[in-house]
Amino acid sequence: MILTPAGTRESPGGVTLAFEVRREQPDTEPFELQFEVPAPHADFLSTGIEPALIAALFPAMATGETIRTAHPVSSRLAYGLKQIMDYFQLWFPDKLQTVPIEAPRHQDSPATGSRTTGMFFSGGVDSFYTLARHQADVESDPCLRPRYGVFVFGFDLTEGRLNEYIQLADRYEKVLQAQGMSLVRVRTNLRAMLDPAHPWLYTHGMGLASVAHALDRGFRTLLIPSTNRFSLYMPPNGSNPITDPWASSESLELLHHGCEASRINKVRGIAAWPPVREHLRVCWQETHGVLNCGACPKCLKTQLILWTLGALDHFPAFPPGFSLDQITPALIRPLNPGAYPHEQTFAEEWQALVTTLRPEAMARVNQLVPRTGRLSRWVKQFKR
Repeated sequence: MILTPAGTRESPGGVTLAFEVRREQPDTEPFELQFEVPAPHADFLSTGIEPALIAALFPAMATGETIRTAHPVSSRLAYGLKQIMDYFQLWFPDKLQTVPIEAPRHQDSPATGSRTTGMFFSGGVDSFYTLARHQADVESDPCLRPRYGVFVFGFDLTEGRLNEYIQLADRYEKVLQAQGMSLVRVRTNLRAMLDPAHPWLYTHGMGLASVAHALDRGFRTLLIPSTNRFSLYMPPNGSNPITDPWASSESLELLHHGCEASRINKVRGIAAWPPVREHLRVCWQETHGVLNCGACPKCLKTQLILWTLGALDHFPAFPPGFSLDQITPALIRPLNPGAYPHEQTFAEEWQALVTTLRPEAMARVNQLVPRTGRLSRWVKQFKR
């Protein structure tokens, strides 16, 4: 697999950074990997090969191709990518293999000047939690307070949903401006390169890292909001506290944030914040102009938490009409407690919360999730 920069060019949406990815298989057309940003953020775009190198990792691992480029790559990043390959190859030995990276190395100096801190922002629970935890009254280090939110078209929102992305971006731009931040809009086609190689559940971390390095002239640090807490990274998730930091270079640091909190505790931490109530988006369905469909599993579980907290009526981001009757045992099916003996499952944590805040609903709760002897271990955290 040969990687070559194709340079930058003006495009209908602003400025596009492009790379040519040429496969070793015969009769395979080159793929042009693209990252587009509006013209005001064109000076954020990278001059290095690193965005393509990261995007090529899973496709190369899936086919066993050596990754080759004549352009120097970050020594720290190349070392980190070896660790990332080893991590995922251990989990998927029959589907992925570690491959060589043949490229000259360079060592960038730490970033200086106008580069700053940013965060990936999609408007979900994880994003709002990371944003809330880096406000001035919480995060004492001003260098770690993000000044930009990066919102990507081409991840959960793909072709056919561009108008929805634009509407959401306009909404989130106002949300971030109220926090003294700016929104960076990015459009990319990298999923067309990653999806044939391995499921998005496991490759999206490298998708985030590739976009991060495509913007590396604008950022010194980028925060990646966590999906799970520390105790739930077996089996793996594509974006996690082990591999995300390995995708850093000498000039760009990737920080994985929020693993200390469960989904329920993240929602508890942001439920009273007005921007969250107005703009929270947890739904990945095509919602036709509304933020959340209200009926998919992610919507139902989030509404369940908010209902338990007594906050759901304050969330116009969800359609009205939620009922506990919509919740099924399968929706909150607990993890195998034997596999995670010290882990608090969603079901146990929710039961403990209802025991304290909604005791009148316990009959229905016990129909959904039978009580276990483990429950008393968790109830006390909500009685402090």
